[in-house]
Amino acid sequence: METKHLTPSTSQNKTAITQCENCNQPLSGPYCAQCGQAEQSSIRYFWLVILHLLDDIFSFDSRASRTLLPLIFKPGFLTLQYFAGKRVYYVPPLRLYLFISIVFFLSLKFFNQSSEIIDNKKSITQEQISEFRKEINLLALQEEQVNPQQIDKLKDYLNKLEAGDTPDQLNLAKDVLLEELATINANDSIKPQAPPSEQPSDLLTAPTNQSANDGKLEFSLGNAADGSLSLPFLSEQENEKLNEKSELIESKITKLLNEDRKKLLQAAISKLPQLMFILLPIFALLLKVMYLFSNRLYMEHLTVALHSHAFIFFTVLMIELISVFQDVLSLSGGLINDSLQFIITLAMAWIPIYLFIMQKRVYQQGYVLTSIKFFLIGLLYIFLIAITAIIALIWGAVEI
Repeated sequence: METKHLTPSTSQNKTAITQCENCNQPLSGPYCAQCGQAEQSSIRYFWLVILHLLDDIFSFDSRASRTLLPLIFKPGFLTLQYFAGKRVYYVPPLRLYLFISIVFFLSLKFFNQSSEIIDNKKSITQEQISEFRKEINLLALQEEQVNPQQIDKLKDYLNKLEAGDTPDQLNLAKDVLLEELATINANDSIKPQAPPSEQPSDLLTAPTNQSANDGKLEFSLGNAADGSLSLPFLSEQENEKLNEKSELIESKITKLLNEDRKKLLQAAISKLPQLMFILLPIFALLLKVMYLFSNRLYMEHLTVALHSHAFIFFTVLMIELISVFQDVLSLSGGLINDSLQFIITLAMAWIPIYLFIMQKRVYQQGYVLTSIKFFLIGLLYIFLIAITAIIALIWGAVEI
């Protein structure tokens, strides 16, 4: 029997392939039972190649839709299905975690930038514009003591403040306005005496050249009373060298915290994916210790860690998206704002509830024992997260 092979020249007249093109063995399915080669030709349209590449990396197929809903709303379901051997139907745990974590950490930079822009705009327009206008109007009443040109200048700055398109423009107009107000109010004879209920806020009347130490943040790695860093398993000379290095790191981080906090935060965030990937097996080891007599292999605990972290990242990502949507709309109240805030609160409350239910379903222990272990695991995990954050901060600062 003559076999017809599928080639690019005959792709329009597709004929079923009955034997493997690699080893010439009879085919009984989409893959050769002898060598494993797929029946489908690898020579195809370019866009099909791209789609298959994305599918190999991220599994962008029906498995994604079948995986996301149980991941969010059915605690422990995916983990138990994976343990039961039903693995083809859902996205594998490692691939699921990698995809969600990549999207999550990439979005952190966007959320940080957008929230900073929105917060600057929102705080100025809603909390300070009315105070600025009240202050200017009170000064305008003192026609004999205040130069009208100064009032016009303040009103011009106020208009620029309201019409600012970028945070830089807004902050520049605000700084100039505050400086003008502080200059005028420096003279007690000029400053209007308004009733207590109408007195302007301290933010408006305070001079802008405050002490450099006010509100200054300090970063310290020291664990001793004198602020030095000392480790008991190191010698005195080694501790001295350690202190020299720690002092350099402390001074650099302190400077960045007070002068360029945004740059430091972005540098630390860039280190979190690697550190979280290291934290996962440590968390799985913690589960192994807590459930030492559960007769589960370490890889099963690692699967629990992958699914739980994928759920946390996805949920936090959704919360951030809703928060950004709230800020963009600049909602100060109303049904829509209350509904979005309720969804955020519900999602935040769902995270610990989900993890508790997942822990109980996977390890099948009673509520009391599960509660005790859940509490202990939570405390230890918070400690690990704190260490991870400090390492990310130090690592990011060192590379700046």
